[in-house]
Amino acid sequence: MNENMYVVDSRKEREKRSLKKQNALLRHKYLSMAIVDIFLEGYLLIDMKLCKREECSKPCIEVCSTNALHWSKDGMVIFSELCMHCGACVLACEVENCMKITRKRSCGKVETLSSPKQVLTVHRNASTEKRRQRVKSIHDY
Repeated sequence: MNENMYVVDSRKEREKRSLKKQNALLRHKYLSMAIVDIFLEGYLLIDMKLCKREECSKPCIEVCSTNALHWSKDGMVIFSELCMHCGACVLACEVENCMKITRKRSCGKVETLSSPKQVLTVHRNASTEKRRQRVKSIHDY
């Protein structure tokens, strides 16, 4: 078997990745201030027509904190059980609109991110709204 190939068909492997995602979510929830929110619902799509493949330094793989992205000889492999839909891969991608994340916030709002500008705008707006809610809760106290 080629060492560059990833076999992910077994139920045991899926359960192991799901547990890894849950542990990563807990770590980020309590230890990291960089993650604005945690998204349990969402998906990541990669447009392989736009992806530079061999020409690219693959920064999207390097920035993924849960190792949800891997490169194989056939292209990008996404382990959806590990993806937190945080947007780091979209932010790091060298090609705009190559990666597209669709995620659902806890309030029910659905967001679609496919460019670094969109990721930064959405995170800034979410942070602003959270600050407003905190100030309001202090004044209402």
